[in-house]
Amino acid sequence: MLSRLKLVAGLKTYELPFEAVIGCSLEQSWTRDPFDRIIVSQASINASQLATKDDTIHKNYKYTLW
Repeated sequence: MLSRLKLVAGLKTYELPFEAVIGCSLEQSWTRDPFDRIIVSQASINASQLATKDDTIHKNYKYTLW
């Protein structure tokens, strides 16, 4: 299924070092939710778009869609 999304929708995945993602997440101050921080940090390292319906993430990460 992932390969199909890559082909049809142009989905890209990134192999980022966990330490880099966690380091970036520790700099996030807009939420105390560790999972939101990690999700946004992983996207923000490459200024990637992030698909989410979460209003808080939409308000704090400019590359959201949905």
